[in-house]
Amino acid sequence: MYKLRSGDIKVWLLTSPVGKPEEVPKGAPSAIIPAGSQDFYLLMSRDPSNTVVPLRMQVVNANYDKIGRGEMLWFNLTSKHLAGNIGRSSLELPAKKSALVKAPALGRGGYPIEIYFRVPNDERTHPLIESQWRHDPRSRSIVFVFDEGKRRAPRIQAFSDFRMPEKKKE
Repeated sequence: MYKLRSGDIKVWLLTSPVGKPEEVPKGAPSAIIPAGSQDFYLLMSRDPSNTVVPLRMQVVNANYDKIGRGEMLWFNLTSKHLAGNIGRSSLELPAKKSALVKAPALGRGGYPIEIYFRVPNDERTHPLIESQWRHDPRSRSIVFVFDEGKRRAPRIQAFSDFRMPEKKKE
């Protein structure tokens, strides 16, 4: 755990250290950690259009009051719309939005997942994934949907987060 100073904090991704903020190259990937952030993910993804460092950074709020054990928090970082079924839950995930999905299964074990996507300005629905995923009710799942290269279909990356908040002392 890191202790952050008060106020918004801007971070940059650079190829070498600089002495002063004025020396940061124009266009360097950056992100702002909002004041009061207690728990967040710093997501880095490929951005070939950035000539300083070919990456993009994004701060994703992960405060524990947003998601409970067994639940899934989805982040759609694309311009595509996703929808489908995740075990006993459903997913409706507009472009550039996030969605909380209740526990897809009651206990430990597998559950079916079937997700489709739509490209902007195209009414056709395309299959993205039809598979079985594993559920662990002790953790929360964080899922990112992002574009990769020139592929039409987005990619999905998910991971389990077993961290839970410390109980407040009364």
